[in-house]
Amino acid sequence: MLNYSTARFSPVNLWIFALWFALLLIPLLRLIPNPASITGNPWRVELFASFFLCLAVVRALLKKTRLEVNLPVLVPFLLFIAWSGISFLWAESGQAVAHHTLIWASYLLFYCFFLYLLKSQTSRKALFAALAIVFLIIAVSCFFDSVTIVDFAADEGHFRTRYARYAELFATLAPLFWALALQVKNRKNQFIFLAIGAAFWLGVMFSLSKGAFLAGICGFAVFFAASLIFSKKVYDRRKIAVLAVVWLIITCGSQISFTPNSNTPATADYLAGRTADKSRNTTTMRIFTWKIAQQMFSDHSLTGVGADNFGLEFKNSRINYAANNPNDELLFVAEDYMVERAHNEFLQIFAELGAIGAMIFLALVGGFLFLLGKAFIANGYRFSPVLWACVAGFCAFFVSSMFSSFSFRVVQNGIVFFFVLALATYEMQKIFRKNKKPQPTLVSFQPKPVLAFSFCLVALFFALSLAANLSNHYVLSAESTEDFARAEDFYRQAIRLNPRNASAYFSYGQQLYFKKQPERAVEMLEKAIANGLDASIAYSYLASAQASAQNPRAAEETIAQALRIYPRSIFLHVRYASFLEKKGETEKSAEQLEIARRINDKQANSWQELITSGARALSIKARSDEKIILPHELLPTGALYAILDEQAVENRFPRSEFR
Repeated sequence: MLNYSTARFSPVNLWIFALWFALLLIPLLRLIPNPASITGNPWRVELFASFFLCLAVVRALLKKTRLEVNLPVLVPFLLFIAWSGISFLWAESGQAVAHHTLIWASYLLFYCFFLYLLKSQTSRKALFAALAIVFLIIAVSCFFDSVTIVDFAADEGHFRTRYARYAELFATLAPLFWALALQVKNRKNQFIFLAIGAAFWLGVMFSLSKGAFLAGICGFAVFFAASLIFSKKVYDRRKIAVLAVVWLIITCGSQISFTPNSNTPATADYLAGRTADKSRNTTTMRIFTWKIAQQMFSDHSLTGVGADNFGLEFKNSRINYAANNPNDELLFVAEDYMVERAHNEFLQIFAELGAIGAMIFLALVGGFLFLLGKAFIANGYRFSPVLWACVAGFCAFFVSSMFSSFSFRVVQNGIVFFFVLALATYEMQKIFRKNKKPQPTLVSFQPKPVLAFSFCLVALFFALSLAANLSNHYVLSAESTEDFARAEDFYRQAIRLNPRNASAYFSYGQQLYFKKQPERAVEMLEKAIANGLDASIAYSYLASAQASAQNPRAAEETIAQALRIYPRSIFLHVRYASFLEKKGETEKSAEQLEIARRINDKQANSWQELITSGARALSIKARSDEKIILPHELLPTGALYAILDEQAVENRFPRSEFR
C-alpha cells in the first residue's frame, strides 16, 4: 500500500501518519487523564488538530502552496463559518461559539489540504495506509474487549462510550476499502483491501452502536445498488454481486457468532432492545432530547441560541417544554447528567443556528450535490466504485448523524468526513479533466494573505485548546493532592485559564463544602451551574451548602428551581418535602411526597427513609418491607452519594454505614 523507500522520510507523509495516529488513537488510549467530572467541550483532540494545522499552514506558506476548492462548496462553507461566529452576539457562551467556529474553519482547511495531498500518489497512499493501520488497531481492540467482557450489564456503558464514536467512522470508511478491492487489479491487493473493509464492518457490529449499524447497512445498500445499476460491464456487475454476497455472509455470520451463553448481545439483539441491562434505554433519552431540540428551535426559530450553546440552553428549553407538556412521562429523562448534544446533528444545527444557519448548511450539501451531478453527466452517467463508495460513506455518516451525538461535534469524525469529501472531489476533478470538461468555478487560494489569516485562526484555536487542556490538568492535580492549600492554587489556575470550566467550579465547590466552608462553596457551585453543569446532583450539593451556610430559604429555592427543570424527579420531590417538613409546612411536604409516590412508590419511600434515617436504616428496613428498596437501587445514583456526603459533613450518619 505504501512504498516506504520513497515515503518513509517524507515530512508530508510523516505528518499524515502522525495526524491520523494522534487524532484517532489518543482518545482510545486515554493518554491524557480527565478530572472526576468533565463538562462542556473536552478540547483534547482540538489541541492536536490545531497543532497539525499550524504545521500544515506554515509549510504551505514557506512552499507557496496554492490550494484549490470549487466555489459551490467554498461559498456556503465560508457563510456557515461566518454565521457561526456572528451568533456570538446573542449566545450565552462566547467560548462555545468560538469553539464551533474554529472547528468549522479547521474543517475547511483540512478539506483543502486533503485535496492538495490526494494529487500526489505517495501522499495518497500514505493517507490510506495510515487510516487502514489506525482503524485496524481500533477494530482489533474493539473485538478483544467485546469477547473478554465478563459482566456486560456492568460494562455496557463503558464499552459503548469507548467505541461508539469509532463505529460512525467505520461505517463511513468501510465501503471505500471494499471499492478499492474492486478497483485494483492485483489479487494480493484485492484481498488486502477486502480484509480491511471486512474488519471495518465487523468493527461497526462489535461496537454495538445501533445508529452506526443502521447507517452502515444504508451505506452498503447505496454502494452495491449504485455500482450494479450504473456499471456498463457485465464482468464488473458479477464482481459487485459477489462482493455483496460476501458482505451479507459476514453480516449474518457475525450475528450467529455471538454464542447463546455470551453476556454480550448480538448487534441485531441490541438493536431490538434485548440487552443485558433492561433499564438502559438510550432510545428514550434520544427521543426526549429531540423534543427539547424542537422546543429550542421553536423558541429561537430564526437565529437559534448560538453555535455550540445547545447544552447551555437545554435547561431553559426543558423548562418551557415542561410548562407546555406537563404530563409527558419523558420528563424524568437525563436527570443525572448533562445533555450537551441533541443526538441529531440536523436538529442541533436548527436549534443552535436557527433557520438561517440550517439553510446555509443545506446550501453546503447542495453545493456538493451540484458538483456530483455535473460530474455524473460529464462521465456518461456512471462513476468509479471509489466515488460511489464516497457517496455511500456520506449517506452512512448522515444517517448516523440522525441518532449520534458525535458527527461534526467530535473533531476527528468531522475531519474523516471531510477527507472522504475531499476524495470524492478529487475523483470528480479527474472526471472533468478526463472528459475535457470545465470544472465548476474552481478557485485558487492566494498563498500569503489567505494562508496568513488561516494561520492566525489555527494559532488561536491551538491557544484556546491548550488553555482548556491545562485547565483540566490543574483540576485533576487539585483532586489528586491531599494538601488543600495547594489544591486551591490549582483550582484558581484552572479557572484563570478557562473561566467557563464548570468542572473546575463544581470540584472546587465540593471540596470547600467538605472542608466546611459552605459560604465559599455556594459561590463555586452557583458558578458551576451557571456554566452548564445543571444536573440534579449539582443542585443538591448547592442546596446542601446553602443550608450549611444557614440560608435554608436559598436552599429551598434551589431545589424548587431544580424541580422546574426536572418536574418528574422523585429524588427532588422528596428532597423538597424534607425542606418543607423542617420549616413546619407539613401539608406542602405531604403534597410533594404524594407527587413522588405517584411517580414511583418504592423509590419515593426509599428516598424518604435515606434522607431521614440514613443508609444503614434503609438497608435494614429493605429486608422486611416490600415497599422499600436497597440504597444502590435508588435513582439517580449520583444523588445517592450527594445525600451521603451531606449527612457525613453534618455528622448525621457516617459514610462508613453505607455498603
